[in-house]
Amino acid sequence: MVNELADQGLAVRTLDLDDKRRNIITITPAGRQRLAELDSALSGVQEDLFSALSEEERDQLVALLTRVAATQAGLSGGPPRRPDFDLSDAAFAQWLRKNL
Repeated sequence: MVNELADQGLAVRTLDLDDKRRNIITITPAGRQRLAELDSALSGVQEDLFSALSEEERDQLVALLTRVAATQAGLSGGPPRRPDFDLSDAAFAQWLRKNL
């Protein structure tokens, strides 16, 4: 996957000078642009998908999904984490509310 992103100019792989066994993967400006395009497309799809739910129903769905995700995090050691994605506080619920 990283090779494909690099081949498309969306990411750059550089050798970690402190640990030659590792590579540092960095998103390029073109990668950030593509990510913004995908985020916009996803928002439209999500809006269509959840348009049948009222605001109250969306809030209820967020609460239920937050409980499910928190339970899974406790059972499996948690999902792969990104720096801006943390189930330990309200960030996950806030992310769901923004995206539902």
